[in-house]
Amino acid sequence: MFVCSMKKKQLFLCMIGFVLFAVGVAWLVGAVCKAARPQPQPMTEAAMAAYIESFGWEVETIPEEQKEVQIPTEWNEVYEQYNAIQLRQGFDLSDDLGKTVQVTTFVVTNYPDEPDYVRAHVLVYDDEIIAADIASIELDGFMHGLNEHAPGAPDASGGEMSGTAEETSV
Repeated sequence: MFVCSMKKKQLFLCMIGFVLFAVGVAWLVGAVCKAARPQPQPMTEAAMAAYIESFGWEVETIPEEQKEVQIPTEWNEVYEQYNAIQLRQGFDLSDDLGKTVQVTTFVVTNYPDEPDYVRAHVLVYDDEIIAADIASIELDGFMHGLNEHAPGAPDASGGEMSGTAEETSV
């Protein structure tokens, strides 16, 4: 049988030392776990351009514009049409109502017959792409998803698509 005798002051100091040691170990474990967890990387302009280009579009690497836009909490017909485009390419903005998002605009350089008037828009929230589109900036323009191509436009494999894009007037 092991017997240890301590004075109250020694016991108290020993308990404080143990508590401090336990807190230090807990902090260290938390710091190591946080460092090991993958941290979200900021969505860069290069990553957005690469995303657009993965659908066969070519864009200027420096964005034409970046701005913040708030998605309304109640949609009108324009937003319903825009979300329909997004649904066709796997996005759904109905989860993002009321959020302020970053919109980055790139000049598209390989759109058939309209080299100067077509832009690609990428909407980012919390460093994640939540929507994207190809649109004409002309008054009687069009808009469609990145995965929809106009006749003669390149597809992601570099070939040409023969189908038409469903167009939505802006």
